[in-house]
Amino acid sequence: MKNDAVTARELLQVFNVESLSKGWEGQSFLHSALEAGGHVDLMCMLIQAACDVNATSKDQRTPLHLALAQHATISPMAARLLISSQASLTLPDANNITPLDCVRNLAMRSNSSPIPNIRQLLHEMSKRPTVSIGVAEDEEVLGALFMPPQTDEVVFYTKTTLGVYNIINKRVSMKQKLTQLRVQSTVRSVAINPETGTLVVFLELVGSSNPQNLVLLWPTGQLQGEEPLKLSVEGGRQEGDTSLPTVVCSTSAKTPLIILARICSGKVTCWRVNSANSQLLSETTILAKGGLIAISGNGRWLAAVDKGQPGNEQIELWTFESSTNSIHRFPKMLFRLARRPTAMALIHQSDSQGCLLALVDEAPAISPPGPIEVLAISADGRTSSMYRVRPETHCKFVAFCHEAPDYLLSTHEDGVVVLYNLPQGQLMLSHDDMRIRSASISVDRTLIVTVVAECFRISKVLPATN
Repeated sequence: MKNDAVTARELLQVFNVESLSKGWEGQSFLHSALEAGGHVDLMCMLIQAACDVNATSKDQRTPLHLALAQHATISPMAARLLISSQASLTLPDANNITPLDCVRNLAMRSNSSPIPNIRQLLHEMSKRPTVSIGVAEDEEVLGALFMPPQTDEVVFYTKTTLGVYNIINKRVSMKQKLTQLRVQSTVRSVAINPETGTLVVFLELVGSSNPQNLVLLWPTGQLQGEEPLKLSVEGGRQEGDTSLPTVVCSTSAKTPLIILARICSGKVTCWRVNSANSQLLSETTILAKGGLIAISGNGRWLAAVDKGQPGNEQIELWTFESSTNSIHRFPKMLFRLARRPTAMALIHQSDSQGCLLALVDEAPAISPPGPIEVLAISADGRTSSMYRVRPETHCKFVAFCHEAPDYLLSTHEDGVVVLYNLPQGQLMLSHDDMRIRSASISVDRTLIVTVVAECFRISKVLPATN
C-alpha cells in the first residue's frame, strides 16, 4: 500500500482537478482506486485534491455505486468516506439504479442470507452519521481522542507518531515523530486531560540494555512549544505476557493531575504532579502485576486488576479520599473485589465522596453476553449495585463520559457503539466496524471517534431510543 500511496502522490502532481475526475478509460481515479481494493488512504488523497465524488463512468456509475457493489470485499469506510464527502445517494446509473436502490436490494437479499457490513451500510445511508474520516498513511492508528476545549480537533497516534486532525478542514494539521535518540521507541498509549489540555504519552524504549518505560507529559498539550515532564521507570516485558502497557490520567482542572500506568513489566504505578504539571510530587506502586486499569475524573479513585496469582484475578480499588472528608497524600487500598473484568471504568460522584465502578465480567465467547454492571462505592468501602444493563452482544470496552456519571459509552463485538443514559434507560446506537480498536466521546457528547486499522472515523451521536 505504501507504493500505491507514492503512485497516487505522483499522479496528483501531474493531473489537474478536471483530469482527476475524468481519469482514463471512461472512469475517474476514484473509480480506479475502488477497483484496486478501496484503500481509504488513496481515496482520501484524491478527495482532498478535489476529485469529484459524483463523477460517473461509461455506464453512469458513481464511485458510491462501485463501493456498494464491492461491499463484501472492501471496508465500509470507503462508502462512509464518499457519503461524508457529499456523494449523492440518488444519482441513477445507466440502468436507472441509484445507490439507495443498491442498498435496498442488499437489505432484501440479507433477509434470506446474511451479508457482511449490511447493517453498517444501511445505517450510513439512512442516518448519515459520519462527519469525517481521517487516515494515517502507511501505519495503523492505535487510538484517537478529542482535543480540548473544542470538538473540532482529534489527536491520533500510531506506533511512532502523534498527529492532530482538523474535523472542519478534514485534514491532518500536525504530525510529530516521537522518537528517542540512540534507542528504539514505540508509542503504546496516550491520555488527555480535556480541561487543561495536558497530554500524556507512554513510550516503550527497547533499544537499551535495560528496557525503559517513559511517560512524557506536556502541561498544555503544545508538542512543539513546551518541554515535557519525563517520568522514567525500568522494567521490560515478562516472557509470555501479551498485555500492552497503557496510561490513563485524571480529567479535571480542579485537582492535581494524577497519572496511572501499567508498564511493560506489568507493574501498576501512580504518579501525582504539581498544579503546573511540571514537577513530580509522589509515586506509588499499586500492583506488582496488573491488568486493566481505570481512574476517576478527579483522580481520587483508582482501580486495577491484580494478576499476581493466575486464575485468581481480582479488582483492587484505591482512593485518595478519606472517610473524614480529608484527602490522603498517597492513595490507600480500600478493598478487593473478586471479579475478572474484560472492561472497566471509574467516575467520581460530585454529590458525595464516592465513585461509580462500571465493569463487564469475563465470559466465554460461546456464552450469552454478560451484563454491564455499575456499582456505587463510598469512601468507607460500602458497595451497592446502581445499574445493570444487558447488551445484545459481548461488550469489549466501557467508559464514562466526562463529568457525567449518568452516561456510559460501550463498544461491542458486532461493531455496535452504544451511549447509555443510565437513569433514563435510553441508548444511542451507532453501527460501526467489528474491528474497532478504540472509541472516545467528546466532552459535550455530540461526537464519537472510533479507530479501525489505518483510519479513524468521527461520527455524530444520534438521538436516543428507549
